[in-house]
Amino acid sequence: EKYRPHRLDDFIGNLEARSHIIKWLTTWVNGKKPLLIVGPPGVGKTSFVHILSTDYDFDLIEMNASDSRTRDMLESRVIPVLNNTSLYGKRMLLFLDEVDGIYRRQDTGGMEFLSKILKEPTIPIVLASNSRNQRIKELTKNCRVIEFHIIPLELSEKLLDQVLSKEGLSLSVSEKDLILKRSHGDIRFLLNHAQSAHAQYM
Repeated sequence: EKYRPHRLDDFIGNLEARSHIIKWLTTWVNGKKPLLIVGPPGVGKTSFVHILSTDYDFDLIEMNASDSRTRDMLESRVIPVLNNTSLYGKRMLLFLDEVDGIYRRQDTGGMEFLSKILKEPTIPIVLASNSRNQRIKELTKNCRVIEFHIIPLELSEKLLDQVLSKEGLSLSVSEKDLILKRSHGDIRFLLNHAQSAHAQYM
C-alpha cells in the first residue's frame, strides 16, 4: 500500500494504453462507448482508474461486478447512478471492476443487463477484467477494449531497486532474480514478496 501509485506520473508500463484512456475520458460525450480494460492482476488497472478520476475531478462510483452477479443486484445499484448527478456537483464516472467474475451460469441475467446499459451510456463507464475470454464476450461487443500488459522485466527491476533504496534495504542478486522471475510483471506480487524476503532477516 505504501508504494501504490498516488499520481499518474507514478505508473510504469502500459504508457500507450494509459494515454488512450486519458484521451477517452477527457473527450467523453453522451453515448460514447464505455471502456473495458483487460489485463492481468497487479499491472495497475484499478489504481489507474482511481487516480484518473481524482486528477480529472470525477466523482468515482466503484462496484465490484463479481459481488453483484444477478440482474436485480446490478440493476438496483447501477440504475440510480445512471439517473442521478453527483452529490458534490461533480461529473460522475462509473467503474465496474472484475466483470469477468460474473459467470454466465450463475449470473441470472447480470451479463445481459450490463450489455444493455453499455449501449447508451449517460455517464462515462469503465469496466475492468483480468482476462479477455468467453465470459465477457458480450461486453466486448459494446465496449472499446484497452489492454494492459505485464510490466516489463527492466521496469520491474528498476522499481524494485528504487523501493529497496528508499527503505534502506538490500537483497542478494539471487533473491532479487527469484522475485523478479516469480512476479511475472505483477507489481503487487513483486513488492509483497520483496517485503517477505527481507522479513526473513528480521
